[in-house]
Parts: sequence; C-alpha cells; structure tokens
Amino acid sequence: IVDNTAISHVADYWNTTQAILRKASGSIEECMLVQCILLAVILPVMIIDAFLFGSRPAVVLAVVPAAATAFGVLCVLLMAATVSDKCAGVPSLINSVNFGEGTSSERQETVAYIVSSAAGFYIFGVRIHIGMVLK
Repeated sequence: IVDNTAISHVADYWNTTQAILRKASGSIEECMLVQCILLAVILPVMIIDAFLFGSRPAVVLAVVPAAATAFGVLCVLLMAATVSDKCAGVPSLINSVNFGEGTSSERQETVAYIVSSAAGFYIFGVRIHIGMVLK
C-alpha cells in the first residue's frame, strides 16, 4: 500500500487485502475451532496426568505429544492474532505517509475507511487478536 504514491488506490488495495483475509480465515475457521477445542481439552488432561501419576518417565513420555500439540496450536493462534494486530496498525502507517499536497482530506477518509473495515483474522465472526489468545 505504501509503495503506491496515489492515495486514491490505497482503498482498492485495502479491499483486496481484506477480501483475501476474509476468504482465508473463512476457509480454515472450522479447523481453527477444532484446534481451540483440542487445546481446551489437552491442557487440563495434561495437568491431571501430572498430578495423578507424578513424574515417572513413562508418564512424561506420554505427555510430550500432547504438550507438542498444545504448543503448535498456540503458535498457530498467535500467528493469526498477529495478522489482526498488524491490520490494526495500518491506519497509523497511512497517516504517516506523505502522499503530496492536497491529499490530507482524502487520506483522512481512507484512514477512516480502513479503521471501520476492521480487517483481520476472524473465526466465526470473532476477530482474533493477541489479547484474546494470551487469555
């Protein structure tokens, strides 16, 4: 978006970016939901296993695949949240770019459009962000 010097084309590029994000997140939202459910089940089971069976080598080896799976799911969710958070930083980036004289009102309109579009990674209509993943 920043490479293009004409502010009039920024909204078109943003529409394309937003459409790609919506299509990608819509295509894999069922998979992401299953991963979140898996994470919600794996973590308590790992904790229960650790308390019930202690730290015997056989128990530790049985927990390692579950821990690796939980770590992978968390990494995927953090990557999706990072995309949403980067989209939230685009309006300030657009505000900092000089598109030439007489473009401040058009730039303000473009920034307002980008803010109101709320682009990001969505799972069943809920925008995923870093704060949500860290909770």
